[in-house]
Amino acid sequence: MKKNIYFLFYIIACLITELADAQTTQTIKGKVVDKESKAPLYGAVVRLQDTTIGEMTDTNGNFIIRGVPVGKHNLNVTYFGYLSASVNELQVTSAREVIVTIELEQSVQQLSEVAVSQVREHINEMALISSKTFNVDEVERYAGSRADIPRMASNFAGVQGNDDSRNDIVIRGNSPTGVLWRLEDIDIPNPNHFNIPGTTGGPVTVLNENTLSNCDFFTGAFPAEYGNGVAGVFDVKLRNGNPDRYEFTAQMGFLGTELCGEGPISKSNGSSFLFAYRYSTLQLFTSLHINVGTSAIPNYQDLTFKLNFPIGKKATVAIFGIGGLSSINQVFSNLTSFQPDLYGPADRDQYFNANMGIVGAEFNYTINSKTYTKLVIAESGSDVFEHNNYIFRGLTYHVDSLKNILGYNE
Repeated sequence: MKKNIYFLFYIIACLITELADAQTTQTIKGKVVDKESKAPLYGAVVRLQDTTIGEMTDTNGNFIIRGVPVGKHNLNVTYFGYLSASVNELQVTSAREVIVTIELEQSVQQLSEVAVSQVREHINEMALISSKTFNVDEVERYAGSRADIPRMASNFAGVQGNDDSRNDIVIRGNSPTGVLWRLEDIDIPNPNHFNIPGTTGGPVTVLNENTLSNCDFFTGAFPAEYGNGVAGVFDVKLRNGNPDRYEFTAQMGFLGTELCGEGPISKSNGSSFLFAYRYSTLQLFTSLHINVGTSAIPNYQDLTFKLNFPIGKKATVAIFGIGGLSSINQVFSNLTSFQPDLYGPADRDQYFNANMGIVGAEFNYTINSKTYTKLVIAESGSDVFEHNNYIFRGLTYHVDSLKNILGYNE
């Protein structure tokens, strides 16, 4: 009986020893959290030191490392933005899995200093707020601008266009008539074709985007030099021509057919010229006897030029000018029978002309690196004429008489 008992204990001991030899690896599991908030950290790397055995924590901060050899191990934990942590002399036995909770402390890094500087987005140094500087690229790139400065400005905050037929703009609820136009630091008349007296807009602009330099647009808080504007200010500058080579371009579009040219007058002193001439495309079509659906054909043309002459290293003299002629007439008194027209009533003859122009000269002199002086002298003018005759016809549609019912000349 005793021999059987001893034999049974011997079998059990052998089985235990064999199971112990077979269980040579174990599992380490646990959780990685923030030391202060105890929030789980996702993506922390938990690795056995000096080995390739390791895992990353899941969204709940948990990790499971399987196949860890039995014995003592050092556990390293790393996570971006936190100090690395270690669990040393971690006893791994075959009897049970090892469960640990590791807390990481946020790291504080000393960075180099960052200098914050202001970038001025306007040319006028006296402008502090409510100003925007735009260039030719922006005029051509903004949606619905039609290469027209006021139409482009309607994309800015606080600026609303009137309608598609004209480029008048409403700035912060103010009347469009309160917008001031300036060219080369001189107040100018309304620079638009077919302008109506007292307005600052029109259907087509006289300003050619191919001749413009950077320009300032103010929607409020004007510097003291802008004394005649109550709604907004367009301060327009003309660029200089290319002083190194001759360049000519021609293009045709809905708003006009134009020819532009620039180049050196004298390469030795850097003087240059720049001009752009534009003519109504619809008027060209009419000259080719192409019917555009109305007898009221807009006839307009404009010219922009600038001559620049450097004088030594500190002074320059420039001569500049823009001008625009526009007219649109609708005559029904010469018709012998009724013909429908897309524009205007057929019971009157209408004549409308609007002209404007500026010519001037400027002298710039640099006194030193911080001081300069500028003198500009210019003459500007505008002329707007309208005349309407009411048509009295007989039974056979012939004209009995014409009566002047509306007219002005400003």
